[in-house]
Amino acid sequence: MGGPLRKNKAFFFVSYQGTREANGATDQSLYKDVLIAPGLTDDRSAATLMNEFQVPSIDPISLKLLNFKLANGQFLIPTPQTASGRATGTALSTYYEEQFNSNLDYHINSNDFITGKFFFAHAPLFSALSGSNFGRPSSVPGFGTFINVDNRVLSVQEIHTFSSTAVNEARFGYSFLRHDEVPQESVQDSLIGIQRSTADQYPGLPLIVKGRDEGGAAIGSSDITYRGNMPSLSFADIVSLQRGKQNIRFGGEVRHSEWRARAGVFSYGEIDFPTFDDFLVGNTGASQIRDGTFGFAHLGTGLTQRDFITADYHLFVQDDWKISPKFTVNLGLRYELDPPPYDSQGRIGGFDPALYKPSMEVDGASNLRPWPGSPAGCSVPLSSLCGWQPPMTN
Repeated sequence: MGGPLRKNKAFFFVSYQGTREANGATDQSLYKDVLIAPGLTDDRSAATLMNEFQVPSIDPISLKLLNFKLANGQFLIPTPQTASGRATGTALSTYYEEQFNSNLDYHINSNDFITGKFFFAHAPLFSALSGSNFGRPSSVPGFGTFINVDNRVLSVQEIHTFSSTAVNEARFGYSFLRHDEVPQESVQDSLIGIQRSTADQYPGLPLIVKGRDEGGAAIGSSDITYRGNMPSLSFADIVSLQRGKQNIRFGGEVRHSEWRARAGVFSYGEIDFPTFDDFLVGNTGASQIRDGTFGFAHLGTGLTQRDFITADYHLFVQDDWKISPKFTVNLGLRYELDPPPYDSQGRIGGFDPALYKPSMEVDGASNLRPWPGSPAGCSVPLSSLCGWQPPMTN
């Protein structure tokens, strides 16, 4: 919808687009022939499991996982539909978007014209089978991924006419892009007896592979979470001059960009069981940290925040020289300074080969060789949160 706000002075335009989608037939919704366990039924008492799988005992945490039900009443670990112990099914994935555009043009006077544009979009997505491009996904529903994308763009331009042969264009721009990916947390490990050092911040369930050597299904949260936003500011100015047969344009732009990221890697942890029987008795594979009968094969902690900042500088000059009605020469020169981004809190280090002077050591054959653990050449900002600081000479 558009029209005049003030005759011959101000004009507007607005538009809206809405999208709604619910789909259970995509790769993010269908799980096909997922191996659970031959012989597993809806009767999941300890006595039945011990008799069916011929194991001496059932780990209490495994028993709780087998009997845990999602909000829709389905088992967290689906009951197989075939004698081979495989399950097939679907879960609903959803997507919707709100998109809004607006333009405003205003003629201030005969020499000045201003225009503004604004774009807004909000687009959340739920992928029922962990559609994240980052982490290892669960094989069955209950551990999907919530993906949220927000976009804002604002542009304001002012055109000033000095004369019929001289025009100046000034532009200001702002953009903001947010992208979040967080896992669905249908069950918290604290409710079933698992203890984990990162549970306060990531209260979901570790990724549990029930039968790694058999190709068995996995349950649990995606191993990576991400929240990030990228604000950007820019200012540009261009002057256009008409001189006889030459149209000369010159100007520049300054752009300030940021990237604020919060990403956790292996924050929920991962537990691998070689076989389904090992899962029943709580016998993990190659665990490194053990809590009760459940051992964490992978668990990541540390600094998850990054705040990158950079500024770009662009200059140009261009000459369109119309030598004849059928022949035009285009001449131009452009210079861009695009320095690399840096972390505002000094959490990113680097390496300068020119400063590399390794310490030497004598090996078993009495040969002098560089010591591989030498930190020479490595550099971090003085505001680094790391424990190690390089010598001041570096």
